[in-house]
Amino acid sequence: MGNINQELERLQLISDFLKGKFSPKQLEKFNKRLENDPVLQEELYKHKKLVELLKKKQEQNISSLLDQKNDVDYMKQERIYRRNQLRQELEKIKEQKTEQQQSWERKVAQSNQPSIYKIAAVFFGAIAIGTSVFVVATSLIDEQNEKALQAEISVPTLVEVETNPADALDKTEDNSLFSSKNKEVIAQNSTTEKDITTTSQQQQTISETENLLAFQPIAELENKLNQNTRSSINLKSPNTDVENYTQNLIFEWSGTSEEEIYLEVINSRKETITFENLTTPFTLEQNLEKGIYYWILQTDSEVIKRGKFLVK
Repeated sequence: MGNINQELERLQLISDFLKGKFSPKQLEKFNKRLENDPVLQEELYKHKKLVELLKKKQEQNISSLLDQKNDVDYMKQERIYRRNQLRQELEKIKEQKTEQQQSWERKVAQSNQPSIYKIAAVFFGAIAIGTSVFVVATSLIDEQNEKALQAEISVPTLVEVETNPADALDKTEDNSLFSSKNKEVIAQNSTTEKDITTTSQQQQTISETENLLAFQPIAELENKLNQNTRSSINLKSPNTDVENYTQNLIFEWSGTSEEEIYLEVINSRKETITFENLTTPFTLEQNLEKGIYYWILQTDSEVIKRGKFLVK
C-alpha cells in the first residue's frame, strides 16, 4: 500500500511540475528531491518523452489536415475507387448480356436443329430402301436370265403321225421346210419379246434406284445447315428448308457487300451450279431434275446463309 501511495505522489509531482503549477519554493524543493531520488528522475524522463511524442503526433495530424496535397491525393484516390467500381459494374453488365445472347443463340439453334432420332430414322430408312431395291433388282435379273437360258436350250418335240406314204413323199420337203421356218420365226419372236421385257424391267429398276439416290441426303451439308452464320447481309427469303421447288425460288436480302455475291446449287451427286454477281432479288428459274438440292449464298470471305429444297 505504501509503494502505491509513493508512486501516486511521484506522478502527481511530475504532473504539477510539467504543468508549471509549482511556486518558487516548491520548485526548489522538487529539484533537491529530484537530485536524490533516481526513481523520480526516471519517471520524469519517461513523462517528458511521452509528452514530446504526443505533441509531434498532434502536429503531424494538424499539418496533414492543412496540407492541400493530401486533399488532392485523397480526392484522386476517391475518383480512382469510384472509377474502378463503375468499370466493374460495366463488366458485370457485359457478362450478363453475353450470357443472355449465348443462351438465346443456343435456344435458336436447338429450335432449328432437327432431332437426332429423325435423322437416324431417315438415314436407316434410306439404307433399307436401297438394300431392298438392290435385292429385288438382282432377283429379277437372275430370273429373266434363267428364263432366257431355258428358252434357248429347249428343243421342239417330234410327234409321230400316221400319214399316206404318197402324200408324205409329195409334201415331206415343203412341209418340213415350212415347219422349220415357222419354228424359227416363233423362236425368234419369243426370244425378242423376252429380251424386250427383261430390258424394260432392268431399265425400270435402274430408274427407281437413281430416283432413290437423287433424294439421298449429303451428311456433311446437312450438318452445316444447323450452323449459325453471322453476316452483315440479312437474308429475307427463301426459308432454309423449302418443301418443293416450283422454278420460282426467290432469293432476297437486305444489306450490301463490297465483295461479289454468288449462289451455289448442289445436287445429291455433289454436282454444283454457280450463279455469279447477284443482286437482290434473284429468282432461280433453272429446270432441275428430281431430287434433293442444297444452296449456299455467300461471298469470297463469308457464308451468308445455307438451305435446301426438293424437286419432286
